[in-house]
Amino acid sequence: MPHLLASSDHTLMRGKACTSPPRDYGLWDDLIAALMNHWVKRYGKKEMLNWYYEVWNEPNLDGFWPSTMAEYHKFYQHTANVVKAADSGFRVGGPSTDGRAKLHIDDFLRFCRDTKTPVDFVTSHSYALQSSERRGEFAYHELIRPTFLAERFQQMREEIDSSLIPGLQLHITEYCTITT
Repeated sequence: MPHLLASSDHTLMRGKACTSPPRDYGLWDDLIAALMNHWVKRYGKKEMLNWYYEVWNEPNLDGFWPSTMAEYHKFYQHTANVVKAADSGFRVGGPSTDGRAKLHIDDFLRFCRDTKTPVDFVTSHSYALQSSERRGEFAYHELIRPTFLAERFQQMREEIDSSLIPGLQLHITEYCTITT
């Protein structure tokens, strides 16, 4: 989130990335509309129809989204509507949640269906970490059982297919057995 649009001064990691929701959704909508317009001029709609627009990163983790999932749903709705206003064929999705615990996929798809918010695909992440201890610059990990990721990805697929919007594509946009 650009600092000028942020609703708080919450930052993350060494680069001090601002991770708060916008303080003004009208300004956020204007920024995304300008970005879409810029990309249309630079790359053209034909190229952009091949792209996937994933909204945010791991909003179910406090560090990445220091607000509620309900606020993320509002944020997603604003962003998705602006992306689709640029061209109804542009593909937009989420919730890009960290899938170690609750997936949040069903709640997200229920929100999209109930509010008629566009969603073309579902994204999620998963890491097979039981725990991680950082000592200085190094992290020491305890891994979950070897079958965890395959099982988790299957749970994600089942959650989509039993949702109110079944059959959507599932994109696993982050996964690994370890992280640093």
